[in-house]
Amino acid sequence: MPKNKNCGPKKTENKMVKNMSDVEQFLNELETMNEERKAERAASRGPRTVYEVIKPEMGKVYQGYTLVSFNETTSPLGSESICLRLVAPGNEGEAEAGRRVKFYVNGYEKQDFERFINQNNLVTKNDDDDGSTYHLPVKLDFLRKMNDSQKNAGRTFKSFHGIIRDADAAALRESLPSVPEDQTTTEPYVAPVVTEE
Repeated sequence: MPKNKNCGPKKTENKMVKNMSDVEQFLNELETMNEERKAERAASRGPRTVYEVIKPEMGKVYQGYTLVSFNETTSPLGSESICLRLVAPGNEGEAEAGRRVKFYVNGYEKQDFERFINQNNLVTKNDDDDGSTYHLPVKLDFLRKMNDSQKNAGRTFKSFHGIIRDADAAALRESLPSVPEDQTTTEPYVAPVVTEE
């Protein structure tokens, strides 16, 4: 019986090596295309704002901040959160006036912020489509607070509280200071890498 020349370990090895080479070449090409697309989008969009991450202290009232946007996201620590983006008023001991800052709320704070959004009608659903209208910016005072659990003695949880001081979005938008030059870039956005601490 004649031997089949196409079978055997050598032929299979060659196919695997070629296939790995094809896959590597394909993935490299795809990565190059993605990087080019990111650069094209960044260039066509113009400069973007780079927000400084702040960690508001518990038990301190932050006054006169302008909330310009928020969205659900994963925080740099890996938790499901809402990122609040604000313009600092320049209060003593805080970010300078006009600086763009952001912080994340999660857990009970996230629920509190969602309740704050609903109670103040910051987002309304459009009747004609699935979209929503955001009524921003708004000027607010806010407080993050550590609370003792009523159900589980010895346990604590964080809460978020806010009061809107000015809801005239059009006037606030007009009066927003320019974005500081060191907080703008045309570089494509790179998502933060979750690190375990």
